[in-house]
Amino acid sequence: VMGSRAFTGLARSVLHLVRDPDDDARRLLLPGKNNLAAPPPGLAFMLEGESEGGPRVVWQPGTITHSVSDVMNALAADGGTENAVTEAAEWLRDMLYDGPKTASEITAAARSDAISHRSLRREKDMLGVTSAREGFASDGRWLWAMPRDAHEAPRDHPRAPESP
Repeated sequence: VMGSRAFTGLARSVLHLVRDPDDDARRLLLPGKNNLAAPPPGLAFMLEGESEGGPRVVWQPGTITHSVSDVMNALAADGGTENAVTEAAEWLRDMLYDGPKTASEITAAARSDAISHRSLRREKDMLGVTSAREGFASDGRWLWAMPRDAHEAPRDHPRAPESP
């Protein structure tokens, strides 16, 4: 949980959503705090398909008995912990690889990809992404662009250099 401890202190029940250390495509929903009843078992799910309404959640059979701390320790041991900010940086770099995009296009895509506005803004500043106004009044729009020296091809981009 990020932010003030008051968020979890006030809540009677807290659930954690984390990546499964054994399967990058699977997510775990695990109990963190529950002072109303015995903690429930954890659940696992995957996002599948690209339908008209977007991907759908497919719950996996069975329950998960690992604790949040066990899973987080396993992720840390793998070196696979990527915080939201790191994911947002890669996402933004990939988004702007082919050139400038409108701020509204970027924020809408970030929202649909579960990138928080705060993480997006922080990474915009850290990466040195520029924003420039194009047009005037209601016909104007803000464009975001990567600095010229920061164009690094996304790993899965068709123009990405081949690995040695």
